Amino acid sequence: YHAGVTPKCRGQNGAYWALAGGDTAHAGVTLHLVDNGAETGPVLYQSAVAFERGDNIAVYPHRQMTAGLPLMGRAAEGSLAGRIAAVRPDLPSR
Repeated sequence: YHAGVTPKCRGQNGAYWALAGGDTAHAGVTLHLVDNGAETGPVLYQSAVAFERGDNIAVYPHRQMTAGLPLMGRAAEGSLAGRIAAVRPDLPSR
């Protein structure tokens, strides 16, 4: 689980930096496989998160986890059923 849309918003507080840059489409969460890089593993699922006007950096992780938990459930079910596929999104990396 990463609190940002990878590979574009890697590192700490990815959604914050996306929002600060006006990039609401990439303020979300990613569930990915782990490799040797920093949030560079193949992606299982991604989801944008709808932040509200009054939200702040203390609220962002809670909204992101709310969006991320169902993705974790989907990944667990898919893995157990042998039908999970990872992709590498065509996004720039920061």
